[in-house]
Amino acid sequence: MAAVCLKITRPVSPQAWLYLHAGAAGVCLVLADWLFFRHTIGISFAQFLFFLALVCACVNPLRATAKEIKRAIMILAAGLAAVVYDFNFLSFCFGTAAMALYSQMLSGAKLARWPDRIRQYWRFLWVGYLWLPRDIGRALLLWRARRPRQPVFARLTLWVVPLVMGTIFLALFAAANPLIGKVWRVVDLHFLWRSLSPARVCFWLFVLGLVWPYLHMPSGRQPAMAGRGQTRHPISRRIDLGLLLNPAVLLRSLLVFNALFAVQTGLDMAYLWGGLRLPDTLSYADYAHNGAYPLCGVTIIAAAFVLASSATFGAAGPCGRLRTLLLLWVGQNLFLVLSSVLRLDLYVAAYSLTTLRVAAFLWMGLVGLGLFLICLKIVYHKSSAWLIGVNALAVGVTLYCCCFVNFPLLIGQYNIAHASPQGVDGPSKLDEAYLIGLGPQAIPALDAAIAASSLGGRDATRLERARRSYAKALRAQQQDWRAFGLEAWGLTRYLDSTAASDAPHPSDGPEQ
Repeated sequence: MAAVCLKITRPVSPQAWLYLHAGAAGVCLVLADWLFFRHTIGISFAQFLFFLALVCACVNPLRATAKEIKRAIMILAAGLAAVVYDFNFLSFCFGTAAMALYSQMLSGAKLARWPDRIRQYWRFLWVGYLWLPRDIGRALLLWRARRPRQPVFARLTLWVVPLVMGTIFLALFAAANPLIGKVWRVVDLHFLWRSLSPARVCFWLFVLGLVWPYLHMPSGRQPAMAGRGQTRHPISRRIDLGLLLNPAVLLRSLLVFNALFAVQTGLDMAYLWGGLRLPDTLSYADYAHNGAYPLCGVTIIAAAFVLASSATFGAAGPCGRLRTLLLLWVGQNLFLVLSSVLRLDLYVAAYSLTTLRVAAFLWMGLVGLGLFLICLKIVYHKSSAWLIGVNALAVGVTLYCCCFVNFPLLIGQYNIAHASPQGVDGPSKLDEAYLIGLGPQAIPALDAAIAASSLGGRDATRLERARRSYAKALRAQQQDWRAFGLEAWGLTRYLDSTAASDAPHPSDGPEQ
């Protein structure tokens, strides 16, 4: 006797779909926040999985036979039993795997091979972060297409992306610019900030991405009793970022972004480039240090936004007002990169150069080049593949050139050349510990520091001991021809020319 296939129909209109899934996701978030956030996890994880299983069965079409449903429930019960007995990494894996198998079996997915099931389980851990924005955007688009006489809703949806992205940019500007940060703190709603802390918001986003695949399961197989005119689910599984970034949304986004960036650009032109006096409580070094890295992050997010919006423009690219606003915004981003370079240069001049700051200079240069290439892409209607290829080539060439640069020696020589004179305890005083930590590649810089210390009447015993130790280790390493390298060979020749400095010193003590 053929197995009976259970099929429970769900509302297929975009409006009903959006309300149902948004409500289910909201309930899951509230429950996860109550059970997990800043609480020790134990049986609460089993409770959450049980509730998620109920929600999964309620919001998704059931395309499984009665026998398959019984098996799915048994598998879920076995996974929950392990979690209830003791919550640990192993029971967590079994519980989540049981939840994944349960949801797949309810959707009628035919995954006969265990490798397919395991691959689907790992896929569930990350695919929700891709499905969520795409599915919601698709539902909003279909809702607006079916209900064109809702101008209020249509206007509100057009401002979602501009306001969300604008808030992100404003928060980064507040972290980068103390002047904007001061205003940000004044208008901040402290109660709301305490309730919606960054950690809690990140937790919500994390949970939302994890549970979304269970709230919107892909179709496994069509049921045997499905009619010929079966209405399909309104949400496509194809990723289409153009649905969220249509021309109307882009126009509003670019207006908001250009206004926000104009504030930061104006402040940088006044204080960084124009020499306007900062408030007494703020130094140029602090002003520079606060903004170098956040502003670089702003430009990276902006570049990603431009690439994501390319699907909206098509092969011809943006035109009219969109083209002008986009070029203006990319130009402001390019100016922010230049300001970030100046900020970092001011900070290095006030303190010192480090490996991380050298990497930041190189990274900012690549970001600036990428923004310039985006301008070329817009003006000359180049493809995204061209842009990615040229940027990849630039990154590859830069990294290849770095293979031939002795960065420890470069950093050491710069810090010695720009160190404060004797008796001046300024912010740029030579950091001997960091200089020693640069390793054998910085032996010439150590010699320069020793010579400068001798001329200044300072004790250089620590530097001399490190120099002799590095020289001895380098010579021992080069005794084996397998360790040969041109840079090490050059340092060995340098040591041969300064052999007198390698002699043991009484202060070194006996060898261990």
